[in-house]
Amino acid sequence: MELDSITGRIAKKLYPQADITVAGFETTDRRDFYDLAVGNVPFGQYKVNDKAYNKLGFSIHNYFFAKAIDQVRPGGIVAFVTSRYTMDSKDSTARKHMAERADLLGAIRLPNNAFRANAGTDVVSDIIFLQKRDRPADIEPAWVQLGKTEDGFAINQYFVDHPDMVLGELTTESSQYGREELTVAPIESANLADQLAEAVQHIEGQYTAAEVDAPDIAEEEATRRTLPADPEVKNFSYTVVDGEVFYRENSVMTQVELSDTAKGRVTGMVELRQIVNELIDQQLNDYPDEDIQATQAKLNAAYDAFTAKYGLLNDRKNGRLFEQDSSYYLLCSLENLDEQGQLKSKAAMFTKRTIRPERTVTSVDTPSEALAVSIGEHGRVDLPYMAELLGTPGEYDRITTELSGVIFKDPAADPTDRKRAGRWQTSTCPAMSGQSCGWRSLRQRPTRNLPLMSPHWKRRSPENWKPPKLMCAWVPHGWTRILSRSL
Repeated sequence: MELDSITGRIAKKLYPQADITVAGFETTDRRDFYDLAVGNVPFGQYKVNDKAYNKLGFSIHNYFFAKAIDQVRPGGIVAFVTSRYTMDSKDSTARKHMAERADLLGAIRLPNNAFRANAGTDVVSDIIFLQKRDRPADIEPAWVQLGKTEDGFAINQYFVDHPDMVLGELTTESSQYGREELTVAPIESANLADQLAEAVQHIEGQYTAAEVDAPDIAEEEATRRTLPADPEVKNFSYTVVDGEVFYRENSVMTQVELSDTAKGRVTGMVELRQIVNELIDQQLNDYPDEDIQATQAKLNAAYDAFTAKYGLLNDRKNGRLFEQDSSYYLLCSLENLDEQGQLKSKAAMFTKRTIRPERTVTSVDTPSEALAVSIGEHGRVDLPYMAELLGTPGEYDRITTELSGVIFKDPAADPTDRKRAGRWQTSTCPAMSGQSCGWRSLRQRPTRNLPLMSPHWKRRSPENWKPPKLMCAWVPHGWTRILSRSL
């Protein structure tokens, strides 16, 4: 993957056997496909517009980590050079995301002169090695959080526990803004190449190459039975190639031997899956009604033809053949069945829009609205974010004044934590203390297109209802979007 067209074209000439794409990273989507991802990721506080990752809100360097982890297969390795702020940022959100999906094999912190010769800059950089897991982690590793060295420097806990992986001396220097910032001064007379070679020996982990039987080109049958994985086919899914059924597992698609009837069943369900995914994508991207209706008509025709020949999608014979496909239960949801397992009706997707595209809230009018959005998007009281929504960045007095009694400053918080503005918290939810808060009695939609616009909800008893100062500010992270869609 190369963004610069000149560099990309040169690379294609130098490595004609390689598949080199001249495009931005946001244009590729080959999940669970690659064995290894290596690179020097760009660094900055700006974001990349990638529909699948916009909701994370990661800056560009953390976005590269998040997407690369998704692109490599389970057991695959991600080895990136990045700024120290991937590991040392006070905000651990990106590291938590990575730690859920990959194990840290190790990290090496380079001295500030490592790139002086070829880039003309003095900057502290890290080389981070991650190995993708096959299932999410349920325990947060130590490297997600920061620690302090004996000298009082706040750095990632990994480097606190492994000081030998810092190839220099931790110290401070004056920045161009007059602040004292942490840096890593090179050790005099030390050879960086030798230091790096030694540090690499301490990277813990083992890479296992994917087991792919290389077919004998002289044997036509063997050549026909395995194919490199098509990136357009989701992992653990069936696909049809030249009339034959294949099953993708990681980097390989293997032909499945089936009878003619079974092949017809699988082929039909693959077609239905493709149409359903197309319809979902059209709704997520807010296609016009005419396009949606055309795809719905195609889905109805394909479904009717399939069920007339092979029975319901939920039928045991179809399930036995297709249950290994990652989308089988999505197909099952197309049918509403009665208690006897007979078709009661088709799902609403056949005739209606069932998905609305996500709308990102960029501005609000009141601190109450800002708090509701902040809880929904960040899961906490984020004063800087709330101030930006109100169009008054850096100004918190109005927010804290109008929300007095609803939010409070955590007395145990670090007063120097400017990023979170003192770590403000919401007051306790009434429901948690046994009081009524109208949680199960939300009657009408918000008057504006915002998640859970609290001042406009009604309680169960209209005669006793009064607009609350703020409702549902305590809703856990992610619930607001779910609830707003379901109302």
